Amino acid sequence: MCIPGLETSFERFLLIFSTRLSATEITARLDLVAQVRAIFRLPAEFQQSYKGTPAYVEWFTPFRVFAKDVGMYQIRRSTHMRQRRASIIPIEQIVRTCHLIPKFGEHVPEGWTSENALAQADTYYVNPDLRIHDFLLFRHYDRIL
Repeated sequence: MCIPGLETSFERFLLIFSTRLSATEITARLDLVAQVRAIFRLPAEFQQSYKGTPAYVEWFTPFRVFAKDVGMYQIRRSTHMRQRRASIIPIEQIVRTCHLIPKFGEHVPEGWTSENALAQADTYYVNPDLRIHDFLLFRHYDRIL
């Protein structure tokens, strides 16, 4: 079952994911980008054998293509047999959020909005200079103090 209140709030949440790194190694290398589609709880009978909270994610391709003109890596949705690659992973393997910029030509395609651009684009730039965490920090800065 999905955790109440989280059913749609993670639809556009993108994460950098690591399977091989300890917390101290994370800053040296980041592996993959995934889009979280759901965070859920397992039924009670399965919680004994699976510790942690599972998340359903859809994968993007690894960082292979570097666009020198913009100084960013390009990624696409990862697919197999024309279906998106997806997994259920423990949220403990999620490292941080990231920011994707849809790649398009000289003009933004008609019909694209901030709500649907992630679904409409084929290729994305991974913005190395922006983290969603920073937006949240500054937006709620007065509550932190």
